[in-house]
Amino acid sequence: MKEKEILLKKLSIWDNLSENDKDIIFKNSYFKNFSAKEIVHSSFKSCFGLIIVKSGILKAILNSKDGKTATLFRIKNNDYCVISMSCALSTINFDIEIMAEQDTTLLILPMDIFNKISQNNIYVENFAYKKIAERLSNVISALEQISFMSLEERIEKYIIDETLFYNNDTISITHDELAQNISSSREGVSRTLKQMQKNGIISLSRGKITLLKKSKDL
Repeated sequence: MKEKEILLKKLSIWDNLSENDKDIIFKNSYFKNFSAKEIVHSSFKSCFGLIIVKSGILKAILNSKDGKTATLFRIKNNDYCVISMSCALSTINFDIEIMAEQDTTLLILPMDIFNKISQNNIYVENFAYKKIAERLSNVISALEQISFMSLEERIEKYIIDETLFYNNDTISITHDELAQNISSSREGVSRTLKQMQKNGIISLSRGKITLLKKSKDL
């Protein structure tokens, strides 16, 4: 019970909730475990409401109808996401999946409870709209990268983002995984990585990529 209270109090809207709303959230939220690679949310699964990551990492993936994929964002310990809002994206021609990148424990507030509270509290409503705006921005950014950036630029940006996320200049990833995450072919990714290594931007080892320097434009 104490773990739940600690996580809920970290929400930016917590101090703007009535005691009754806090009690409702506390009583109706629950912990759920997901195994690595398990799908937490997709167009084929029921929408959760508010989720908070107690431990582990979630990865949001954009899937197009032609089978291409791209990583949109990650959610790690103590971070949160309004997954009920992502259900609103089902009207566009892409499917957004949220997957547990590793074994993950979530604190979940069901969508009907979250929506009920948001309807009666402008702070919660604004919180929800802010989150959906952030996620839409992630979608637009991913589409812009696929459409307008060169393969080398996309690879370098992905590597930079990963090193910042994990606070480590070396990331563990295969060429195939990298290709899937940036919506490209494995052959093209492998060829570009070798050229980037020749140019001194990265170094490669089995299943690992180390960022040595950044291009001026990124």
